[in-house]
Amino acid sequence: MEISIKKQKVNAFFDRSELIVEASDNATPSYASIKSEVAKKMKVGEEVVVVMKVEQQFGKQEVLADVRVYNSPEALKKYEMVIIKK
Repeated sequence: MEISIKKQKVNAFFDRSELIVEASDNATPSYASIKSEVAKKMKVGEEVVVVMKVEQQFGKQEVLADVRVYNSPEALKKYEMVIIKK
């Protein structure tokens, strides 16, 4: 999968970077694969990366993803909602 950062904004108030990422692959990339690729590109651990939204336009192999990269796991726990998986 190829990934490129289209927009990056540092949000010091929430102790994070907010990214708009474009990913392309043969199939629609999953949240987990986008998360791991962003973590590699930003040189951080996957535990501080949150994929908020993935959008794909009809007929295109590219997706746009809204991603947040926190500076620490503590900041992530402080500002992100807890999602309970059953």
